[in-house]
Amino acid sequence: MHKKQKIKIIYFYISVSHLVMILTLSTFSLLWSSIVGMLYLLQQQPAVAYIMTTTPSLASAIRTSNSLKYESPSLETSIQASIQMIIKSIESVDTSTAITNNINTMQHYLTYENPIYQIKMQYPADWEKKDQGLGGDNVVKFVLPQQRFPSLFVQTEHLDSSKLLQEFTYDKINHLRQLFLDFDIIEQNLTNLAGNNAYKIVYTFTLEQISYKRMDIWTIKDDRVYIINYLVEKGEYSNYLPTIQKMVDSFEIVK
Repeated sequence: MHKKQKIKIIYFYISVSHLVMILTLSTFSLLWSSIVGMLYLLQQQPAVAYIMTTTPSLASAIRTSNSLKYESPSLETSIQASIQMIIKSIESVDTSTAITNNINTMQHYLTYENPIYQIKMQYPADWEKKDQGLGGDNVVKFVLPQQRFPSLFVQTEHLDSSKLLQEFTYDKINHLRQLFLDFDIIEQNLTNLAGNNAYKIVYTFTLEQISYKRMDIWTIKDDRVYIINYLVEKGEYSNYLPTIQKMVDSFEIVK
């Protein structure tokens, strides 16, 4: 009888442990969903990017935790099996894709049009549009309110000669090398902008002891070159990239 009672107690512990695990996982899932949902509504992309990186860390923390105490080896085996199931569930969630898709879906965009330069593009409704007093070849600037970065500029300039894209690219990169301290190209390739062949370059540089990362995309149509550049502090580059890419993809030359 004593042995049977002991077995019953062990099974009771196992059942209770499973129930606690299920309740813990359910509470965690509800809390996690609430936090992510709130971030979507607030459109706090840097915080969202932080969550993207914490899901794998959470699974790792659970895996390596030694804080649990067990009444018996059989109870330990059962609970550890439940933990492994929780870890697999956490690791199987494609947090990055889900969050990126929701940001793009929930973010409202406005349309900017410039009849003088015959360009059009979309930009987030919660960003500021500045198209006055920019100077130089700048047509419009988009930036988060009361912040310097991230920023997206659209520039256009008249070409005196019928330069090909390859020639302009060669001159442009040489100019950037001379202009910026610690200029370092991260990525460069042919791409497409507004249905035209284009060139993209991603690079880092230092200005006033701050490291920046910038993406420039340019294309030539008729006698004009059109340039889009995205600038932000180096560590923040990927946080805003989904939004920037949507803006770039929406760019049109409406000649």
